[in-house]
Amino acid sequence: MLTRRTFSTSFCLAKGPRNYVNRKTGRGCGNAVLPRFEWRYDKAIGKNFQKSMGIRFGIDMGLEDRILLTSVANKQRRLDDKKMVQLGKIMEQHVSDVISTDETLANLKIQISKVKLDRAFSNLEIFWMCFDGGERDEQTRNILESAKFSIRKRIQEAVGFTCPELKFVADKTHLMEAEMDRIFEKADYGQDYRSLSKTARILGNIEKKSENSEKSAEKIPPWLEAIRNNKKKTIV
Repeated sequence: MLTRRTFSTSFCLAKGPRNYVNRKTGRGCGNAVLPRFEWRYDKAIGKNFQKSMGIRFGIDMGLEDRILLTSVANKQRRLDDKKMVQLGKIMEQHVSDVISTDETLANLKIQISKVKLDRAFSNLEIFWMCFDGGERDEQTRNILESAKFSIRKRIQEAVGFTCPELKFVADKTHLMEAEMDRIFEKADYGQDYRSLSKTARILGNIEKKSENSEKSAEKIPPWLEAIRNNKKKTIV
C-alpha cells in the first residue's frame, strides 16, 4: 500500500537553508576562502611559492633537509640509501660545528673524514683522521670518549630530535696511503721493468734512477780524456 508523504513548507522556511556551520562533514562548498581560514591559505601559498622558485631557478631553499629531519623524528625509522647519504652530510656538519665551538676539542684540531649511520638511525659512527698513530691519537680518543655525551646533547639541541648513540672511530686511511707511498719510493723493480702504473712510474725506483743519472753524467769520452792527460803532462 502506497502512502503519500507531505512536506510542510512552513518548517523549511523556519529552518532556512543549510550554511557552512551546519554541515556534518565540516567541509565547505565553493572556491571562496573564509576569513578564519585565511592564515592557512597564505601558508600553503607561501610553501608552494618557495618550492616552485627553488625548482625553477635552482635555489636551495632547505626544504628537503627540513622534511628529512622531521620524518626521522617519527617512531618508524627506515632510511633508504639516498636519505642515509643526505642525513649523514647533515649530521657531519652538526658534529663539525659542535667540535669547532668547544674549546677543549678545538685545541685538538680534529678533522672529521665521514659520518656513517645505519638504516634504523640507531647508531652514528664518526670517523676522525689519526695524526701519527702514537700517544697523540690515544689522548684524542680518550677525550672524545669522555665528551661523547655532551656532544650528543648539543647535536640533539641543534637538530630538534633524539640523536642516536655516538661512536668515534679512528680513520687510518691516510696513514696507510703515506706508508704505501714510501714503499713505492724505495721499491726496486729491476732494470728491465716497464711501468704500467702511473703511481709506480712516478714514485717507483726514484733513488736508483738518480744514481744511474749521476754515473752517466760522470762518464767522459776517451778523446776528451786523452786531451786532458796531454795538457797535464805539458804543464808538469
